[in-house]
Amino acid sequence: MLSESALEELMQSASPIWLIRASTKASNSPVYTLMVQSFGYEDEYSEIRAIKIALCQKDVICKHEDGTVYFKNRTIVDKPEFVYLYNTFQVVVNKRQKLIKFGPSGNILISSEELRGLGIGSYCMSKLVEFLQLKYPDYQILSGSLSHVDARTLAEQARRDNFYKNRGFEVLVNDKGIGKFSASSPMQLSTKFNSEKIFEMNHFYLLNKINELNDEKDSQAKIIVLQQEELKREKVNYQKLTNINKYYHNFTLLIVFLIASSIVYYFPFRALGHG
Repeated sequence: MLSESALEELMQSASPIWLIRASTKASNSPVYTLMVQSFGYEDEYSEIRAIKIALCQKDVICKHEDGTVYFKNRTIVDKPEFVYLYNTFQVVVNKRQKLIKFGPSGNILISSEELRGLGIGSYCMSKLVEFLQLKYPDYQILSGSLSHVDARTLAEQARRDNFYKNRGFEVLVNDKGIGKFSASSPMQLSTKFNSEKIFEMNHFYLLNKINELNDEKDSQAKIIVLQQEELKREKVNYQKLTNINKYYHNFTLLIVFLIASSIVYYFPFRALGHG
């Protein structure tokens, strides 16, 4: 079995493999883009599987009165990082005794308060359960501990207990919020998650988005070319109009000059004729 320091080093070196978007779907609620990392280590005696989360981007999506969407308070993380035992869901399999242990304690948790209530925990657990059902369907699941730290209020306790119950675990707690969660086997557990809150951005989705952006970029480039051509035409027309105005201006000045010259010439001549 690996030591904790060796395991931490391995988990830090693992690569993120897919993206999800998470939100409550409420009006103007933030939309989070997160990297999901699946880490695994296996030898002849045991196997460890962990699902880890790292925040990439946070968007507050709003709408104009005409219905068009715009982003407000967009935050992008320059270097998303996976942190050991933080925003992590882990399971340990003992192959010799055919036992499964979720945890250790505190390692089935969305640590960031901001990311709770978005269905991310259920999503991560569903991935662990899928793995167990495929590889260790008949193994026995050891009960896990429920701490009062996760149940400081009745609302927190209800949220914690419902999280496990919705996964298919049996939950037993005392009046202080301390207890156990248990299940007989992985096949008793649910792989469902709230797809209204969580959207998996798979390779096809990302490829389509790239194509859409490229198409939009091409369209914008064509629009810019058309606008530049229209601007050139406007400049030519403006120059023509300016030249015409100059012509009429000069012609008007000439007429005024001729009229003024005629007046100056005519009136003195008439004055001399009547003298």
